[in-house]
Amino acid sequence: MTSGSSSYHECDHCGAKESDEKRLSKCTGCNKVLYCSTHCQKTAWKSHEKRCRRASNKADTLELDDEKLNNFDSILGYASKYMKNLKHVKLRINDDHENKKRTILTASILQSFLKSTQGQLETLQWSMDDFCFHCGKEKTNEGQIWTELHGLKVLRMNFPVFSNSNDLCKVIKQQQASVMSLALSSLVMGRDIKTWSRNDCRALARAISHCKNLVRLELNENFLRDSDLEIMVPRLPNLRILLLSGETGPGGHLTDKSCKVISRMCHNLQELDIGYQRKITASGVKRICKSCPYLRMIQTSATLQPKEVEGLLCMAPKLFFMGTETCFDEAFYLKMAEATGGRTVFRAFGICNVFDVEALSSEVQNEYRNSQYLLHLVMHDLADPKIINEWENMFG
Repeated sequence: MTSGSSSYHECDHCGAKESDEKRLSKCTGCNKVLYCSTHCQKTAWKSHEKRCRRASNKADTLELDDEKLNNFDSILGYASKYMKNLKHVKLRINDDHENKKRTILTASILQSFLKSTQGQLETLQWSMDDFCFHCGKEKTNEGQIWTELHGLKVLRMNFPVFSNSNDLCKVIKQQQASVMSLALSSLVMGRDIKTWSRNDCRALARAISHCKNLVRLELNENFLRDSDLEIMVPRLPNLRILLLSGETGPGGHLTDKSCKVISRMCHNLQELDIGYQRKITASGVKRICKSCPYLRMIQTSATLQPKEVEGLLCMAPKLFFMGTETCFDEAFYLKMAEATGGRTVFRAFGICNVFDVEALSSEVQNEYRNSQYLLHLVMHDLADPKIINEWENMFG
């Protein structure tokens, strides 16, 4: 039962020192003691067991990553019995089919674990790689096990697989009164990975529309239409972060009609991602920036002209990050960085450094580097499920 590694220490059993070549792993139960191998941990278990269980009773977080261990069943079984104060759970699966490495996780064990923690969990993160489609169906019983979830504040899922929208909507409805952050990225509903039926889209929109306390909504790589946003967005008064990127490649189905809905109903929006929504034009983006004065981050696929970018920066005085699919020449980015005093970080899709920061005046250069550092901290906060809104956490 090991997970993760820490700074340079020694194995609690044999005393082996940690090095760059040999990393030690923490006991997942107590999250304190380090071991150099499974053999050492098993050998030391009799002497460590009581201490481990005492610490486990106090632990409120469980993180499992199959790059560090692959037997999830044993850890979840242990957690069901001894980790009675769990509030935050993070499960990440990246089955390596080329090396025939499979994560040991059965639907019945996971379901039993969720039942044992029912009512006490506050956050759940589930992440799978998109090539694990059949594996995801098997390990979650096509999404049915998630119906054991109740009253979560944070539910984040990457590549969740549901056989139909009924089970998904049931899961959402059971969190409606409490959920503040909901992420369903690369969601699969039904048998077709590449699309959602119109009925599924409407059912999902209706279910989300009742989550009155939502601050953050992430539906990246979605197949929603404008009519779905018209159902969903007007009923979410607390929304501050809205991530709606379309399918990578062909793009999504949203148009400027969705921008109109967002601009009318989301005046306090702080972050928006409409990347790969290629039917949205520059005028739609302009409408949003004009109506959302607190916007700090926007990513868009709209084809923007240099003068339009200048106009957007004037309309959104707090804009901290701007990502576009359009890539301009370096002179334009330098001009915009100087115009904003280094406040706004620019990025073109696929290109992180769009200009040489050293070419900026010294004062603006310092401010731009500071903005880059703050953006790094914001991205770091995204990994912490306890932080609902990374922008308010950073700027108040």
